[in-house]
Amino acid sequence: VEYYRRNYLRLPKTDAIICFTSFPARIGNVWLVIETLLRQRVLPQKVVLYISKLQFADKNSIPSVLNQYVELGVLSIKLVDGDIRSHKKYWYAVSEYPESPIITIDDDIIYHSSFIDGLERAAAAHKNTIPCYYWTFMARDINNKVLPYSKGTNKRSQFEESGISSDVFFGSGGGAYFPVGSLTGADLSYDTLEKVCPLADDIWLNAIVRKNSYFPYGLPYTYSVPEWYCRRNQTLHSVNNGACKNDEQLLAV
Repeated sequence: VEYYRRNYLRLPKTDAIICFTSFPARIGNVWLVIETLLRQRVLPQKVVLYISKLQFADKNSIPSVLNQYVELGVLSIKLVDGDIRSHKKYWYAVSEYPESPIITIDDDIIYHSSFIDGLERAAAAHKNTIPCYYWTFMARDINNKVLPYSKGTNKRSQFEESGISSDVFFGSGGGAYFPVGSLTGADLSYDTLEKVCPLADDIWLNAIVRKNSYFPYGLPYTYSVPEWYCRRNQTLHSVNNGACKNDEQLLAV
């Protein structure tokens, strides 16, 4: 916090809104994520955390350490009705900040100091793209049809050069930059989303940006992006990949 106070006026700030969500098993680590965002070459203008009232009765049930970031004005915590799971990360922001780019993050990742700067530079250099740090290639069969998710993503070296392609599949939590207009229609009625893609925000977002004529732009992945260790952690990865739910949701989308 002291670092942020000293550098806020001196360092440039992003125009993008940084959005993410959390739940009780991980909320205790959110302050660490915020700290990595305060140690950036380009500082965040606003970070918005969307959490469910079904999991947090009120702001008194949120770790008090987060209040210092709220008081600084860098963090906004929004309690929302219902629970649309990982879709909370972006769903509300699409309508709340229609004139701002959106950067999505996760609540358990360490973000390197050039994280925001790298995304912004890539977006400025390549229009109609979705710059992203965590990505892979979707695999196709001999007839050029996209293979199921469980069989599908081609492995790549973490040091591979960047690429702009309709076959790049991005992960929103590793850091993805969505220009204004690229998420139009992403906040579809959740009644529909729940039937089609309830657990896989990444699959839904990859479909939406393509529908809006944007291509994912996979940036060179030369930095380690480890996850924080959370006791009794729950991950969508274990459900979606372990039970092949991603295959079902990819086909439905």
